[in-house]
Amino acid sequence: MWKMIDGHLVNLIGGCCGTTHEHIRKIAELVNPAEGCFVSGYRPGEVSVTGGHKPQVAAKPVVETPAKEKPAASESSEMGLKDAIIAGKEAVAVEATKKAIEAGANPAELINTQMIEAMSVVGQRFSEGKAFVPNLLMAGRAMKAALGILKPIMEASGEGVQSAGKIVIGTVKGDLHDIGKNLVASMLEGSGFEVINVGIDVDAETFVKAVVDNEADILCLSALLTTTMTYMEDCLAALEAAGVRKKVKIMVGGAPVTEEFAREIGADGYSANANEAVALAKRLMS
Repeated sequence: MWKMIDGHLVNLIGGCCGTTHEHIRKIAELVNPAEGCFVSGYRPGEVSVTGGHKPQVAAKPVVETPAKEKPAASESSEMGLKDAIIAGKEAVAVEATKKAIEAGANPAELINTQMIEAMSVVGQRFSEGKAFVPNLLMAGRAMKAALGILKPIMEASGEGVQSAGKIVIGTVKGDLHDIGKNLVASMLEGSGFEVINVGIDVDAETFVKAVVDNEADILCLSALLTTTMTYMEDCLAALEAAGVRKKVKIMVGGAPVTEEFAREIGADGYSANANEAVALAKRLMS
């Protein structure tokens, strides 16, 4: 990594799934040993891996957690719930939801005419190459924050949230990747599905229990590695052994997964991205 840093070839350095805060902190110490300095001074005679000099590590930098987003007065007053979700403005979405409720808006109508439509717009933009993964993640976060305000109100009134279906989703055993899985979960939830996210590195028995306990309509299995995607077949076998395979539809996805692989293991469907996953889930429910 130092060769890239020393050559001023990168602007941002981060870590993939499973990277801890401590690991990122160590990187921060290397990249920015002193506040305001890209590279600190050299120690004469010390050679780095690039053949140049090794940087002198100064005082430990302070790694700050970004402050929670606060809506600007202008955008919070002008932006409605739908637009706030599309823009990925979590705080603005929360404020717009509260204002709508105070004005007498029906929570169910807000979900159907604002939130679900917003996630549909974001998903369509993603399909057209006009939006990207960060846009989907931020929109999903804004949607969930707004939904968190509406759910208690609907439950208290006895109205409840109309579910498009129950979905259990998780990354299979041996695989620690969760960005894609979480993205799909957010898109499904934003489209009216009740989503039970069981996390990463999930074994077949846990998937079966989640399906049974929640009376799930669909089970979504995710994998990012060719070495772990084969475990999906074990999950289907476990469902068969438990006598619940015919009671639940199986969706599979992830970078190495293909439609052909899905057919081979007996899954009910495959999707290449989050937007397709929503469309597939709706077809399976119908």
